[in-house]
Amino acid sequence: MTAANNFIFLKPITINSTILWLMVVVWGGIVITGLWSVFSRAPMATLPRLFWAFAMVALPIGGMFAYCFYCLLTSDWEIIKRIGFFSPAQKRTAQALQRESH
Repeated sequence: MTAANNFIFLKPITINSTILWLMVVVWGGIVITGLWSVFSRAPMATLPRLFWAFAMVALPIGGMFAYCFYCLLTSDWEIIKRIGFFSPAQKRTAQALQRESH
């Protein structure tokens, strides 16, 4: 169990310099990719961009996970509505509006 704990909690005795630098490179790649995505989104104000940038630098895995759902809900909202991820009353209203437009 001690070997597993050393591996999971990244004890210095189990990490040599090569592994440490590779972990830093992977972390940097994740952060750069996330920041690139945040700053390439066109319809976003400056304050939300800074919030997402901070979230990705401070908490890369959690920030990316939250940003993924944010992107899905903002950019793919029409597709999500068509799939039916909203209330039945709203679905009936949307169907009635679609019938009237045709």
